[in-house]
Amino acid sequence: GRLQYTMVDLSSLNAAQREAVETLDGPVLIVAGPGTGKTTVLTYRIAHILSSTDTKPDSILAMTFTEAGVYAMRKKLYELIGATAFNVEITTIHGFCNAVIQEFSEYFTAMQGFTALNDIERIKFTQRILEHAAYQHLSPVNAKDLYIPDLLSLISTMKREYITPFRLETAIQRETDALAGMEKYVTRGPDKGKKVRQEYEDQVKRIAKYKEVLVFYDHYQVMLTEKKRYDYEDMILVVLEALQKNAELRATLQEKYQYLLMDEYQDTNDAQNTLLFTLAEYWGEEANIFVVGDDDQAIFRFQGASVKNIVDYLGKYPKATVITLTENYRSQQRVLDASREFIRNNTNSLEKVLGTINKALTSNTTNKAKRLRTAKFHRGEAENLFIADKILSLTAGQKKKKFEDIAILVRNNADMDAIVDMLQRKRIPYVRKAGDNALDDMCVKQLLDLVRLVTLIGTNEINDLLLVRILHFTYLGVPKLDLLKLGRAYPERRIDTLWEYIAGNTKEVDISVLGISVGGKAKLLEFFDKVVTWYSTSYREPLVKMLEILMHESGLLDHVLGDKHKIKHLNALNSFFAEVKALNVSEPDMAMADFLEAVDLMNQFNLPIKEKDLGVQEKGVQIMTAHSSKGLEFNYVFIPQLYSTKWDHRKVRKNLELPSSLTAETAELDTLEEDRRLLYVAITRAKKRVYLSYAATYASVFGRDKDVQRSQFIDELPKAQLMRLKVEKYTKLVQEHVAELLAARPFNTVYINSVDERDVIRSIVSRFDLHPTGLNNYLECPMRFLLGNLLRIPSAITAPLAYGNAYHDALEKLYKSVKVSLAPLTQTEFIEVFGKKLKTYPLRTSQREKLFEKGKKNLALYYDEFKGKFPVPVKTEHKLVGVLSGARIKGRVDRIDYIDTAKKSLKVVDYKTGKALGPGAFGKLHPSAVFDKYNYEKAKAQRYFNQLLFYKVVADLDWWITSNVAEVVQGSLYFVDPEREQFIERIVEYQREDVEDMKELIITTWNKIQSLEFPRVHGPEDKCEYCRVGED
Repeated sequence: GRLQYTMVDLSSLNAAQREAVETLDGPVLIVAGPGTGKTTVLTYRIAHILSSTDTKPDSILAMTFTEAGVYAMRKKLYELIGATAFNVEITTIHGFCNAVIQEFSEYFTAMQGFTALNDIERIKFTQRILEHAAYQHLSPVNAKDLYIPDLLSLISTMKREYITPFRLETAIQRETDALAGMEKYVTRGPDKGKKVRQEYEDQVKRIAKYKEVLVFYDHYQVMLTEKKRYDYEDMILVVLEALQKNAELRATLQEKYQYLLMDEYQDTNDAQNTLLFTLAEYWGEEANIFVVGDDDQAIFRFQGASVKNIVDYLGKYPKATVITLTENYRSQQRVLDASREFIRNNTNSLEKVLGTINKALTSNTTNKAKRLRTAKFHRGEAENLFIADKILSLTAGQKKKKFEDIAILVRNNADMDAIVDMLQRKRIPYVRKAGDNALDDMCVKQLLDLVRLVTLIGTNEINDLLLVRILHFTYLGVPKLDLLKLGRAYPERRIDTLWEYIAGNTKEVDISVLGISVGGKAKLLEFFDKVVTWYSTSYREPLVKMLEILMHESGLLDHVLGDKHKIKHLNALNSFFAEVKALNVSEPDMAMADFLEAVDLMNQFNLPIKEKDLGVQEKGVQIMTAHSSKGLEFNYVFIPQLYSTKWDHRKVRKNLELPSSLTAETAELDTLEEDRRLLYVAITRAKKRVYLSYAATYASVFGRDKDVQRSQFIDELPKAQLMRLKVEKYTKLVQEHVAELLAARPFNTVYINSVDERDVIRSIVSRFDLHPTGLNNYLECPMRFLLGNLLRIPSAITAPLAYGNAYHDALEKLYKSVKVSLAPLTQTEFIEVFGKKLKTYPLRTSQREKLFEKGKKNLALYYDEFKGKFPVPVKTEHKLVGVLSGARIKGRVDRIDYIDTAKKSLKVVDYKTGKALGPGAFGKLHPSAVFDKYNYEKAKAQRYFNQLLFYKVVADLDWWITSNVAEVVQGSLYFVDPEREQFIERIVEYQREDVEDMKELIITTWNKIQSLEFPRVHGPEDKCEYCRVGED
């Protein structure tokens, strides 16, 4: 019995900890604030149970959330009681459920042979289900994947929170009842009694979506069973169901576990909580169920449920002993006082709900009490400079602090970029704890490029940009000068694709014609032969083996091994290979094309392949998100970018949410309270010092400044605990070094650098005329302009492009017939022209048929719209040409119409297919060199606006227009795909100042092109396929 374990010495524990350890009988709730030693309490309690009762180690079940938590608890227990620690069941909740399914397999026969569903399968299953005609709302025609992320998140939430389809059905009925009580039509104005109110319409749509979610849930579960898969969340539900159905299994587990311990209790969801209560229910209100939690640190919970578990627990066990740990072993007192007063702004907290506990913490450390530092900056660059400077001063001199004792905690992963950039400039070592995505690693990207090339050979759809990018890989050994000369083959040899040109029978002769070096030619031919061999090998070898062959034979692996960042790249490659193997196991016959489709899905739905933690404490400033910092501690903590919409009042947009009756509170209030808890967690990581900062203006990635308001959280922190730092010098420093600070990021290197390379490009530039597409491409990405417009590397023809070109061709023929004879093409002839042109593009048959059906319908509508009243054009497909301050410019317009023949005023018309711009799209626009990369519609409107202004500038110089003493006064975009059977035209009335601005923009861009300025403007996070060419 009880003598086999040595009594544990409890003298190091404080009074509250000791009470928690020694209260062995009955339910116990421990409210454990940050740094109060909860792992200590849990492990000492287990040791005390073993030494003071006759409980066997395997009758104790201790559960926590993460493998890291399991490891920490077991390590500490091992230090206390030795090898017996390995017999105590310390596990994650999923680990426990998995063990139950394995050990008691006779109760889970329906799950035999089932495997866990991976993220890609989950998306594919969903896409397949949504193809069904039943999903009118969840799979809209124009955006069939729109709801997938939110739909999967919703299903996951339902399973986690134990929301059964029946509960959802009941909630939908409530929403339907609410609809009956709503006013349907507007009650005022001219539309009174006729127009349906927006609120009513929204509610009808919401209910329709919920009903489809119910159907989807059913289809989804059926498909999982058919494919022998289970969801991560299903594991708990399956065990719960088995426990509820089988009294024998329930009795076995309930009798086995005499002591239950649950860590991080505030983060348990309803399904996990129900499992815990089921395991303990045999003992009724006297169950030995010990839970440790802190509602103020609930940052991983479902909306509105931060206090719910603890309140449910006290409802279930009204006689539970509640012990609050108030001695803190981490932070100095002012950190504790400031963070406590701050978190008390939350209304949904245990202290307020219970009214019987006091969570004020007392510091039990020797760290001096110092106020929290706050700093306000004029610009974000100054804030980053301050952080870097402060770190350098902390780590210099006599009392040199270690870099790894300093943390920078940010709100989102993307917030690290600008700070990391500054740390790099200041040569400060740092460790980015982002669980980086292996798919973003340069070497993984290069391997994927090779896979894509080999796959495309079989389809005859080689993308030349891809080929050029690969030929730039340094380990292939092709000199860049030779690659630039190769680029001349497009304009000079009039070839369609580079692959055909080099892989064709005349390759030996053709390559020589371009003046390529002997060594370069040998390397090129060697590579092309390798690619052909890889292609034939890919039919014999499984996917994983094929990837290994590509990595070895291309020279990529040797290149990685010789790189100074080899550990980082190898880790990314290893993580990538682990994922590939897992995919290959679930689909043994997976071909490279299927694999690439899976990778494309990962990128489309932002599914990262998380790089494995290398398990080494790397020396450097620890930079991570506040969420990732949970459970960690640092001497010095910086919390930057504390502005509104970043840390509070975030705009959380979801296309699909659960009915409000299933969520505990109003979403807005709850989101704010959760944000407040997150900042509380961040502040309480600090042992000694906290630096809170924000700026008035931040530069967005695409160059535009964004003015922000400071976070309301700064005002909620008690003034007496804060000290404002004087930081004016950083504003001055930034102004002095603004060019250097705003200059190119480290990745922004120049592509063309040798004299010979410049000569090749200069010879192409000397023959180049600037057109609107070239201008927009240069402004958006100079590398895109260089590769696409100067070297003219063709990009693959897409279905929308083929459709647009065919439609343009049909319209050109139609208006030519109108202009020449006033006897236009018939509708049938009009559609025939479209179909004939469409056949000239390399499209899949199914794709071509779909496009033809769409075109046939839209062209017929267009024809009917104008039948008998076709505008007679002055010109069709007119080429405008001019010279502006030395800049040769040109533009081809689809049509020129007279507005007023007497005044000789003209309108240039450009046809556009696809979705029309909104009515106010051109409202506030001026010619601009900046495109908003976060807002596709805005960027599109800016490109179109620039294009129409460019036409005006070149039209004013055009010989035909000036010799006819006419003037173009309007630019028109005519959207030829109707919306609700209506055709939309968007017109720009030209303004003098806009025209002058456009001239200036054209001249500036022309001069940059003449100076051969083609910098990379996109970093790795932008995923720009042009900026990646030649990057190493």
